[in-house]
Amino acid sequence: MDLRHIVKMIELEENLLLGSDDIAFGFGLEETSIRGQIVRLGPATADEIISRHNLHPIVSSILGELLALVSICGASLKFDGKLIAEIRGDIGNPDLPVEFIVAEYLTGGTMRGMAKTNENALEKLLIGNSKPSLHSLFGNGIFLITIDQGKSRDRYQGQVPLEGASLSEVASRYFEQSEQIPTKIMLASAQEQDGHSHEEWRACGIMVQRIGRDDGREQSDDIWDEVVSKFETLTFEELIEPSISAGELLFRLYHENNVVSYEPKLLAAKCNCSHKRLVDIMRGFPKEDTEEMMENDGQIHARCEYCNTSYKISPKEFRS
Repeated sequence: MDLRHIVKMIELEENLLLGSDDIAFGFGLEETSIRGQIVRLGPATADEIISRHNLHPIVSSILGELLALVSICGASLKFDGKLIAEIRGDIGNPDLPVEFIVAEYLTGGTMRGMAKTNENALEKLLIGNSKPSLHSLFGNGIFLITIDQGKSRDRYQGQVPLEGASLSEVASRYFEQSEQIPTKIMLASAQEQDGHSHEEWRACGIMVQRIGRDDGREQSDDIWDEVVSKFETLTFEELIEPSISAGELLFRLYHENNVVSYEPKLLAAKCNCSHKRLVDIMRGFPKEDTEEMMENDGQIHARCEYCNTSYKISPKEFRS
């Protein structure tokens, strides 16, 4: 290893945030059109969100990967809005184990997620099948990404069939087909118990893209082929391993390609539900509908499906 590589390794290691969880940061290879993102989700993000739901570990793991994916895609957005990724099951099939899993990223660095399952169908599927395929969970489902840039602009939505052995494959195909951008993505999600009061969920992801061609098509293709070849040496175990920092991982893969990292972004779990928001929604319902919603105590009981927060709303709040 020459002096230039040693200096690069020191620069990556000196940024303490690159060894932390609950961050996302971009990177690039100097003098090329190769760009990428790495995300590491831990106690303040993946575990906070997943632990609020009583989901089977198989479903929790996919939700973790989806949270990592929206963080990868959303962290580089420049507008004030949100990015939503969803795996949606075959519509009209009531016997599917999983109806949908959705994750939402706000450009301020906060996220939330949820899933809806058919517990009986899921339990039946998992008898003798501990590693079900995406097709067995969602049927002929679809993968969607929605970009919401706020009220002043139209929403953008793209989708691809849910075809592939993993969400990593499906997401990579989405960018290649819908966005026409050569892309490689790896996602991983798992529980770890060491040093924690419970089995804490972590989720990690890495994406590399060729966002344009460099000078000379042949040279550009050669560089991309090398990037992909090195990317494919990475294992899921290395990606999710807590003792391997994001900076170290990046250095291992691309130190020979003059890799540079950009400013890390701190991430957190946060739901945008609120008592006030629900009251405003209730004001739009006809009186007879809200009366049917009232419980024996004379209040409307509501629960946010994203964060499982429960609310009690008095009719006086929205009839005034």
